[in-house]
Amino acid sequence: MQREIRLTEASIARRPPPAPAQLVGVVRHAATWRLAVPSQLEVLVKVDGGQDDVDRYVVHVDADAFYLAMLRKVRVLRTSAHGSTCMARRDMPRDYKYARAAAGFAHSATSPVPLAQPVVGVDGQGRLQVDFNDGITRTYWLLANGCSSFPVEVHGRQDAYVLAKHAGVGIECFADLFATGAVHASSTAAA
Repeated sequence: MQREIRLTEASIARRPPPAPAQLVGVVRHAATWRLAVPSQLEVLVKVDGGQDDVDRYVVHVDADAFYLAMLRKVRVLRTSAHGSTCMARRDMPRDYKYARAAAGFAHSATSPVPLAQPVVGVDGQGRLQVDFNDGITRTYWLLANGCSSFPVEVHGRQDAYVLAKHAGVGIECFADLFATGAVHASSTAAA
């Protein structure tokens, strides 16, 4: 466990923060981003807006910093396929739902994968800790496949800003993201 933490801290220290995921477009309360995942042609993720957009945020996270916070939440890393604690990155493909996540991402160009929904906290030393409401196996897939940055959905302004401060490379409030209800997309969006 401590070795995995040290390796992750070293990775974070020796490189600049990654860029946020590329916004592909916002159409009728659905936002889609393109992720940079090595050896994958097209990986898209999405989030749907709704009635409670004022207190919902998209936080673009540095994958290594986010993983470090996942590691800090547990005392012992899980090595079995089943369980609720964090796994080492090398073991993530052994998670019992990993194949479902892989299938979802394989078809994400036509059916983008929903964002994970982490729960954040800070330990007694002021270090970020991350757990999940939904999406841990999707996150495992992104981490195991070398994605350097990805967006997640966070409920609550305080939690969103805590996550952004400790592991973020960008933040957007749903209310701003979906403010106009207009269709907009990047110039490099797929047709």
